[in-house]
Amino acid sequence: MREDLEQALAGAKQWGGIGQKWTTAEEMEPEIPADAVIHAAAYGASEKQSTVWIISTKGLHVFRRGMLKSNRSGEFLPIHLISGVSYSKSMLTGGALKTTGPQSNEELTQVDTKTAENFAQKAKNLLANMASSASAPAAPAAIDVADQIRKLAGLLADGLITQDEYDAKKSKLLDL
Repeated sequence: MREDLEQALAGAKQWGGIGQKWTTAEEMEPEIPADAVIHAAAYGASEKQSTVWIISTKGLHVFRRGMLKSNRSGEFLPIHLISGVSYSKSMLTGGALKTTGPQSNEELTQVDTKTAENFAQKAKNLLANMASSASAPAAPAAIDVADQIRKLAGLLADGLITQDEYDAKKSKLLDL
């Protein structure tokens, strides 16, 4: 069993949401890509079904199950379509989570308020980190000094640069 999935589900189960009765980690694990890093999970209800939300570096994984065990569905919302996740509190129904974005209109109700707040915060942090890493300029490629000197030697051998130019460039490369 994936440790990140177990930790996320354990945190979400504190309230004892209805989703835990109908969906197990073993059922969800194959649906989540192996390279996805799970950040949080929340149990609740949506569309009158027990629902589990899992937010990962790939997106929002939504698992729904009706009263019959065979009535199960899974959906996936890619991370680039989610611009935010908000939560609200209600005295009667607990917390609620809602996604925002161009094609994102998922809502999860009857969530423990602390779980909803935690999920929304972790999703916000994940989205901020993903946005900053996407907008950060790429690091300059590391210079392979030996390769550069070999190229200079080739230019020298072909007569395209002088010995003085070769020596100066080689010294500059070795001083890096």
